[in-house]
Amino acid sequence: MRIPSYLLFLFVILLAACSSAPSGNSGSGGAEPEEVSDVPTVTGRIIRVEWVNLDPRRNDPPLGLINRSSPELRQVYANPSAWTHVKPIDDLTMANLLTAFKEYDFFDEASKGRSVESLRMGEGKGAVVVKNGDENWALVFGPGMADTVIPELYRNVKHAVIALHSSTYWLAPASEQDPNRTFRIPSNARRVR
Repeated sequence: MRIPSYLLFLFVILLAACSSAPSGNSGSGGAEPEEVSDVPTVTGRIIRVEWVNLDPRRNDPPLGLINRSSPELRQVYANPSAWTHVKPIDDLTMANLLTAFKEYDFFDEASKGRSVESLRMGEGKGAVVVKNGDENWALVFGPGMADTVIPELYRNVKHAVIALHSSTYWLAPASEQDPNRTFRIPSNARRVR
C-alpha cells in the first residue's frame, strides 16, 4: 500500500511540532540545538498562507491561515465576514508549516513577489501563496507543468493548508461586555471542508 505524499508532508509538520516542544532535559549529552536561522521567525510578524482556486470551472472558496501573533489579526477580528476564509493558527504551528515548506523547496520553486492580488482567474488550476512580512511567494499550478516537480509540490502544500484549515476553529476574542467568556465564535463563521 502506497502512502500519499501529502500525508507524509503533514506527518513532517506534526513531527516537527512534537519535536520542538520543550523536553525538560537540561542535562548535557542531548541533541545539538537547532540553529536560530533554521527556525523561521513568526512571533509578531504578518504571516499568511493561502490556497486560492484559479480554475474558472470550479467555485472553491480560498482558504487561508494566519499566525495568532500577527498584527493583521486585529483586522480579521474587526471584520470577520471579509476574512471568513482565513483562520488563525498558533505561532509554533505556523513556524513548523513554513519549515516544512522550506524542506520541500517551496520557496525555491515558487515565484517571489507574487501576492494573492496579482493572481488572475484562469492562470492555472490554483495557487498557494505565502506572505511573510513584506515578502510574497506564489506557487501556481498551471498548464505545461506536468513534467516538473510543481504538481507534487503543489498537491502537498495545498493539502497541508486544507488539512490545517479544516482542523482549526475560527475563534474570536469575546467582547469586553462579557468578561466571563474568553472566546466567542462569530455568528457568520462557518466550517469549510
